[in-house]
Amino acid sequence: MSSGEEDPMEGSERGSVAGSPQISLRDELKRLAEQNEMLRSENSDLRNQNRQLQERMDRLEALMSQQQVQKASSAAGNTVVRDEEMANAPVKTAKATSTPADAADNRKRGAPDSPKATGTIPKRPATTRNVEIARKSDGKAESRTEPAKEREEKPPKIPPVVLRKANNWTHVSRLLLSKKAQWSKAKLTLDGVVIHPVSADDHRLITRTLEADKQEYHTYSLQEEKTLRVVVRGIPTGIAEEEVKSDLQAQGFTVLVVHRMVSRKTKEALPLVLVQVPRAQTKVLEVRRCCALVVRVEKQRQQAGVNQCHRCQRFGHGQSKCTAQHKCVKCGASHDTATCQRPREEPASCANCGGSHPASYRGCEKFPKLVKKTTAAPARNPAPQTNRGNAQGTPGRSFAAAAASPTKASPTTTTTTSNIDISGMLSVMAQFQEMLQKVAKVMPLLQNL
Repeated sequence: MSSGEEDPMEGSERGSVAGSPQISLRDELKRLAEQNEMLRSENSDLRNQNRQLQERMDRLEALMSQQQVQKASSAAGNTVVRDEEMANAPVKTAKATSTPADAADNRKRGAPDSPKATGTIPKRPATTRNVEIARKSDGKAESRTEPAKEREEKPPKIPPVVLRKANNWTHVSRLLLSKKAQWSKAKLTLDGVVIHPVSADDHRLITRTLEADKQEYHTYSLQEEKTLRVVVRGIPTGIAEEEVKSDLQAQGFTVLVVHRMVSRKTKEALPLVLVQVPRAQTKVLEVRRCCALVVRVEKQRQQAGVNQCHRCQRFGHGQSKCTAQHKCVKCGASHDTATCQRPREEPASCANCGGSHPASYRGCEKFPKLVKKTTAAPARNPAPQTNRGNAQGTPGRSFAAAAASPTKASPTTTTTTSNIDISGMLSVMAQFQEMLQKVAKVMPLLQNL
C-alpha cells in the first residue's frame, strides 16, 4: 500500500474517537435526567408523607383540645357531659388512628364512617392554626385578668406613725405592747421614730394611745378616711360658708369642711370655696347650682412642691394629722401663727433654720429641694460647619474682610499661634486674589464707559 492511500480501518478509528465526546455528553445528560426523575418522585413521596403526618398532628391536637374540654367540664360538675364524652372517646381514637382501608371496611359493615353519627363532632374542626389562635387568646385573656385580680386582692397601704421625740420610745413601746398594738417595724429617722402598723385597726389604736398619753406625733390619713376635696367656682365673697354648706346638705351631700379660699399674694378672699365630702360621694362634681347660682365644681388641683405643716412648720405632712408643738411661721416661737403679735417692721425668724425669713420661705436651707430631670435639647438651627478656619462668613461682609480684620479673643480663652488654621487662611487669600483679578478685568471696561 502506498503512502498516499489511507487505511479505512484507521479512518474509522479516528471517526469513533472524534465522536466519543458527543456520546459521553449524551450519556451524561440521560443519566442526569434519570436522576432528576428519581428526585422528583422522592420529593412527591416526601410531600405525601408530610401531608399525612400533618393530618395526624391535627387529629392529635383536636383530641388534646377535646380532652381539655372534658377535664374542664368534669371540674365544673357536669357529670352527664363527662360520661358522654368518655363513652365517645374510643370512637374518636379509632377514627384518629384508622386508615382509608379501615374506613372502607366500616362502610361495608354499615358502621358510621365519621364521628358526626355519634354526635360528638365539634361545630368547628380543630386545626393547628385554630388551636394556636385559641391558646394565644387564652394567654392574652389571662394576662389581662391576672393584674386586675392582683390589684383587687392587694391590701391597702397602712400609713406610718412618726413619734417626734425619739427619747420617749422606750416608754411608748411598752405602752403600746400593753395595749396589744402590733407593728411590723420601727426605725429612727431625722423626724423621729417611724412606726409601721400592721393593720388599720393597729394604726387607730396607736394614734389613740399616743394622743391619750400626750405624745407628739404626726401621721397620714387611712385609705378609707380620705376625703374628696372639690372647689366650687362662682360663689361671691359676700356669701358665708355656712350658706354653702347648708345648700349642699339640702342636695343630699355630707359636707365635712367648707373653707373660703384666699389669694396667696394679696390675702384677699376669692370667689372660690373649698369643700370636703366623703370619698364615695363623687356626684358632687355634677353639681351645677348652689345658693341659687350657676356654679362649676371641679377637683382640687395638686399643689406643686412639698407639703408643709402649718402647725409645726415641718415638711412632708399636713396639720390635720399632727399633734406636735405649735411653731409660728413668722417668729418661730411656740404659739399659733394666728396669735402672733410681732410687728411687721421686725424681721422674721425661721422655725426650721433660725434665719431671718419666714418658715415658708422656699430659699431656706431646710426647704426640700426638688431635683428636676432635664435633658439637653438639640439646637434647632445649628451653625453650618465650614472648612475655612477662623474666617466665618457674616451677612454683608466678605471673606477677605473677615480675614483682614483682627479676631477678638473671648474673655475665657486666649488666642495662640497654634490655634490658627493655616489652610483656612490660605484659601481665603486665594479667593481674595481671584476677586482682585476679576476687578482688574472689569476696570478697563468701566473707564471706556
